[in-house]
Amino acid sequence: MKPLDCCSGVLVGWGRNREERHAPDCPQNIEMLALLAEEGIGMVGRKLKAEEIAVMDIALDTETGGLDPEIAPILGIDLWHPTGPCFSQRVIGTGRVGRFGNKMEIHPRALQANGLNPDEGVPIEEAAKRMVAWWKSIGSPQFHLVGHNVGPFDVPFLKQLTHVGVDVPWAMMFDYHYQDTATAAYLMQKDGMLHFGKWSLTNVCQVLGILYDPHLSKCDAKASWYANERMSAVRLHYKDMCERGEMCEGFNETHNIRDHLPALDLRG
Repeated sequence: MKPLDCCSGVLVGWGRNREERHAPDCPQNIEMLALLAEEGIGMVGRKLKAEEIAVMDIALDTETGGLDPEIAPILGIDLWHPTGPCFSQRVIGTGRVGRFGNKMEIHPRALQANGLNPDEGVPIEEAAKRMVAWWKSIGSPQFHLVGHNVGPFDVPFLKQLTHVGVDVPWAMMFDYHYQDTATAAYLMQKDGMLHFGKWSLTNVCQVLGILYDPHLSKCDAKASWYANERMSAVRLHYKDMCERGEMCEGFNETHNIRDHLPALDLRG
């Protein structure tokens, strides 16, 4: 398929309102995908404005010692944004006690998956202090979290930092709405936009043409950010085609979106 020319303008203000995520002269159609694919994201190369700092989309991924936040400790935190700021911290997992006084356990398979040493990092109290200090240093924005299973998995683990005697202003730091790429992938497949099959981040990124190093929190956060951007562009294109009456079904077969999403290599 012949590559499309990029439309004029740049993607701006990637906040909550999806209808305002493009320049005024950039139509909600397939050209938007070409623009997005050109640099990987429209925000590359420019500084964030003050109003964008006030409420900031930021990708979250955590490394953990298991699947249950009441039993397993958090081992790593990564908050990532393509133009900065970013926060990355490893947390000591051994000898930890849960909020109900229970001894936390680390599953060996979790360590095999993330390759972390549970004895490396800083105590969780210090991690909480550093996260709050970093947040204040960048202007105390409210974060709108992006991630893969971010609501049901990463957020409960991150909340461990609020039970260690450190004042973490959670409600001020984190909006309770999330942009979850796993949920988005399920809904997009259900609506016939794209076929993902499985809902793992690795599989979703493969369909969207994103290459990355899986199972490392910084890499997963970065990949989920770009997956969210690409899925947002696909949804806007799909909506635009529906409103113009150009399609009823068979979106993925008749309009191969992936031809307009060349490989985005985040490895290394």
